[in-house]
Amino acid sequence: MADKISIFSQNCQGLANPQKRRSVFRHIRLKKYNIICLQDVHIQKLQESYIKSEWGYNIYFSCFNNSSRGVMVLLNNNFEHEVERVYSDINGNYIILDINIEGKKFTLVSLYGPNDDKPNFYKEIRQKYNAFQNDKIIICGDWNLVINPDLDTNNYLHINNPRARQEVLNMINEEDFVDIYRELNGDKREYTWSRRNPVRKQARLDFFLVNDDCFPYTSEAKIIPGYRSDHSGILLELVLNTNERGRGYWKFNNSLLKDQQYVNVVKNTISEVKQTYQINNEENNIDNQEEFSINDQLFLETLLLMIRGNTIKYSSQKKKQRQEQENKLEHDIKQIEEEVNANFLNMPDDVLDELENKKSLLNEIQKEKIEGVMLRSRSRYADLGEKPTRYFFNLEKRNFTSKVIHKLVNEEGEEVSDTSDVLKCQTNFYKSLYSEVETDNSISIQTVLGDNEIKLSDEESQELEGELTHSELAYALRNMKNNKSPGLDGFTVEFFKFFWIDVGQFILRSLNYGYRTGSLSITQKQGIITCIPKPNKPRINLKKLEAYIFIECYI
Repeated sequence: MADKISIFSQNCQGLANPQKRRSVFRHIRLKKYNIICLQDVHIQKLQESYIKSEWGYNIYFSCFNNSSRGVMVLLNNNFEHEVERVYSDINGNYIILDINIEGKKFTLVSLYGPNDDKPNFYKEIRQKYNAFQNDKIIICGDWNLVINPDLDTNNYLHINNPRARQEVLNMINEEDFVDIYRELNGDKREYTWSRRNPVRKQARLDFFLVNDDCFPYTSEAKIIPGYRSDHSGILLELVLNTNERGRGYWKFNNSLLKDQQYVNVVKNTISEVKQTYQINNEENNIDNQEEFSINDQLFLETLLLMIRGNTIKYSSQKKKQRQEQENKLEHDIKQIEEEVNANFLNMPDDVLDELENKKSLLNEIQKEKIEGVMLRSRSRYADLGEKPTRYFFNLEKRNFTSKVIHKLVNEEGEEVSDTSDVLKCQTNFYKSLYSEVETDNSISIQTVLGDNEIKLSDEESQELEGELTHSELAYALRNMKNNKSPGLDGFTVEFFKFFWIDVGQFILRSLNYGYRTGSLSITQKQGIITCIPKPNKPRINLKKLEAYIFIECYI
């Protein structure tokens, strides 16, 4: 099993000449690249079988003619892989592979961008690779445009292919792609193409885009000297045996609150937990409060834990049932359509009605699915169609994938990429950042506040002390924003508002127990610090805080 997978890409300026082609193939073999993407190969379709024999391993073509265009993807035999699907552009400008690399599936696009300004070219590619329905996408090649004219061009008077460039920027923003070279190399100025006459110009026209699902696997992206071409080569390295990212934190699905069966599950869970820990001691119960065999903090922790477990169980069962229903409907529709297509004119009306009914049911299931994804992604866009498109599924994951930090510089200035080392680096940084430091005690609070010093009256001070009341908690809950999870248990504000009459008293008792004992519960004291990287900023150095927008804290 290969530790790293290397993907090499280059505009080779024609390989129709047999001598040049064999020379390029030998060069590639010596480099031992795993995947080779070549553009502008000038190969005719009738030459494909002959060139495959020259290479000796698998090659996939998008041919045009022997004087222009053409794209090839060559696969070496030095890594485990299986190509499951291929789409080849008839105009010789791009090819798309659905490739399984050592157990992980990728969609790989190798393209040769038009020299003129054709935004529809990139719209077409976007449509084609989305049809593959893969999470991990890599696009490479000679784009004939640049992402950042300020960093990626030298001595250009105008932006090359501006409308096509804008379409690529739209693709990057809407589908969570990153320019991996810029992400890993910061503001470094390097170019993949140059021209001396009549005016010297340089540009980084060749680059890789990877989506955020693919980003954690990338270890290196660089520009390397080209071979028999005026374009440099570009190289991307993937580390596939990296530790997988965890599933993240569970969050309650608010749509369950509309499900009466689920509501009954929660209410029954509350009754069962109360019965388990309740003590029958009515004589000494002055406040008419239920007494439990465990303290109020532990009771609330146990109650929410049981509700969460039953919620996950209920949601999983419901999801499985919906999936089975969807699969059956798709199977039935396919069978009926085959019958209709074979004998449409003589098909009874009731069969056609059944077909329409099943299609309607299937559309409702798919609509419910995409609404759930949109809810979790907080997307407000509802005009991209009713089916669960990959766009919305990407939005759902955006909040997680955009925060991935797979490599950091530690205190010694060394780059670390192992998951445990990255976590240790983060822990040390924030432990130091939030540690106690000496301050200038000579500055009094009066100096800071000046004439604006405000003091509470004795009565106001007394009101702020003491235990919380049920009305105070209810007021605070009513004023909390919806679609937020106030704690690490994942339950939303909407959940607590809906079940307040059932769980409000136990939350109040838990908080007041903490007031009396001087300590909150373990989960109430836990928190998360989440770094939010700024767009187009390297994520490698925590000390360079300008790379981060803000820090989210949940405590």
